[in-house]
Amino acid sequence: MKHALKVVGAIVVFGALALFYGCGGGGGGAAVQPPKAVAVKFRIYSSSNQTPTPLQGVQFTVALPPGVTVATDPGNPKLTAAGALKLSGVFTGAFSNVTSSIFPRPLFGSYSASKPAGSGPNYVRVVFAANPGHTFGAGEILTINCSAAPGVTAAIGDFGYSELLLVDSAFHDITSEYKFKAL
Repeated sequence: MKHALKVVGAIVVFGALALFYGCGGGGGGAAVQPPKAVAVKFRIYSSSNQTPTPLQGVQFTVALPPGVTVATDPGNPKLTAAGALKLSGVFTGAFSNVTSSIFPRPLFGSYSASKPAGSGPNYVRVVFAANPGHTFGAGEILTINCSAAPGVTAAIGDFGYSELLLVDSAFHDITSEYKFKAL
């Protein structure tokens, strides 16, 4: 009887140790790759040899390539997070430190993901208006900081844009005076 109790006790102890320590390993799968940072810049340039009217504001929508997203505001996932959009290029001086985190936001970005996820492009809508009395001209204007999923390669030509609107200080549409492209 004592021998049987020792055997049962040994089995219980061994079983408890096996449960506690598991079988080891962790599935043997490949290491999870982190998302890759992708920055795309946008430039406005004159559509003719004449000096175009100074700009007061810009609005456009960017279609992100499949597998590419931007960080969103934790409190509102329909807004881009601070730092996802950054003024660049022609913006110096008073504009140089403006990001989507400053309030009131002179630079505003909204984000819409495809529904269901992966069924189409994700979009970023960008709106920028300079303060009254301040205008800007042609050149690089904006950088959008994105993340590409592991294995996704995104070339500049993969970022489409639409709904471009450029306005002067009287908020007249002067889009025809300019051209626009991703860099």
